[in-house]
Amino acid sequence: MVARLRKIVFDHTEGAPYPYVCSAWREVGGMNVGDKFTQEVGDVLIEALREDGIEIVVEELQPKGDR
Repeated sequence: MVARLRKIVFDHTEGAPYPYVCSAWREVGGMNVGDKFTQEVGDVLIEALREDGIEIVVEELQPKGDR
């Protein structure tokens, strides 16, 4: 099983509430199901999944437009 996480980096000066949000995605029945986490929760999630032997793919993205 592979968990894919997208880390989107936000600039606080642009009014974003968090430095970044981790979006955790998994494929369920051909659909992507996701949830968003703050940096701290995302980091704990990544560590826990790796400890359980789940491969983690992290893709770092910059926010687009007015995201």
